[in-house]
Amino acid sequence: MFRLTIAVACFLIITVASRAQHATPCPVPYASSADDRVAALHTSDPYMSGTWRLDRDLTTADLRSNKTNRIVVRQLADNIRIQYFHDDQFLGAEAFIADWIERPRYQTRIERAYARVRWEKDGLLIRTRSFLDAQGYQSYTMEDRWELSDHGETLTDRGSDGKLMVYYRVSSVKRPNTSSDCLPAQNHRQP
Repeated sequence: MFRLTIAVACFLIITVASRAQHATPCPVPYASSADDRVAALHTSDPYMSGTWRLDRDLTTADLRSNKTNRIVVRQLADNIRIQYFHDDQFLGAEAFIADWIERPRYQTRIERAYARVRWEKDGLLIRTRSFLDAQGYQSYTMEDRWELSDHGETLTDRGSDGKLMVYYRVSSVKRPNTSSDCLPAQNHRQP
């Protein structure tokens, strides 16, 4: 038993140490060099960063239970953070990494949910699997597709039920375009 514990501890130490050696200073997953990190920032993925206001006329989703009328989106490569507001009241926030790895999304007293997120040609796909019991027998899957219009002024959340939450852009955030936006500053010596 003691040998097994030592073997497991050694395995964990080696695994953590090898991952630490490959860590990058930039929050862009799987980038191996500065050029790769900058290239990852210049993808063809829609750039959704900014503040968005709900367009009640175009929205078809039921708004009685959802009080969100403004969202703030921050995006750096595959890292996306969405903050939800009702006027100036903060309602909550979610953070995603678009790498198609399943991660916990939320948990309540009776439900656990896990999400996979990835970029598709039309926008961001969030697939959520929810479990209503501890054994996982009662479950369901939902998909949200966040699509940015061609002109970049409309953001649509298309739910699995076909209902839409449509937002128009109030303000935008410039897409990072240099390695200095991502990497820590370096000291440069004058000759």
